[in-house]
Amino acid sequence: MVKYVLIGLSIFYLIKTRIGIQKLKKYIHLFVFGASLFMLIIGCVNMQGARMGKNDIECPGYVTNIKSDYRYAANIFRKSYSYTVHYTFKDGKEYTHKLTGQVDKPDKNLKKVWVSPDQKVVGTDSYKSRLKNSYYNFAIALVLFIISIPLRIRFKKKYPKSTKDGLTLV
Repeated sequence: MVKYVLIGLSIFYLIKTRIGIQKLKKYIHLFVFGASLFMLIIGCVNMQGARMGKNDIECPGYVTNIKSDYRYAANIFRKSYSYTVHYTFKDGKEYTHKLTGQVDKPDKNLKKVWVSPDQKVVGTDSYKSRLKNSYYNFAIALVLFIISIPLRIRFKKKYPKSTKDGLTLV
């Protein structure tokens, strides 16, 4: 959740520095509406990812070999994590799966992992937690959309549309 706030603030700062504060104030309703569409798309992507993991099997597991490094992307240094997940599948054998380039810090006290039935995908989040995160995205999108409505009304009152005759329509 915090990363979405940071992404939003960085996008706001980038827009402010590129177009100026006056244009930002004038067209804030479009930016808020765009942010609501962005969160709606993120929610749909998260929902699809959660549905793909609906049949995942909960297995006992733990994390080892946690390594972090910084990589340069989009004009900033980003911290990413690599680690190995050890889990015991339903056949009783222990398997390992290496995850690289993860943004979220792994839980050192991890007790459960979720594995796809074909063992190609191993995750540290359950279906329910991924589904809950997508609902948060939808809630944020709804709040931003509701905020954009009065901003749009204010814009229409402050900058009425002119006609060909030079008269202003309200």
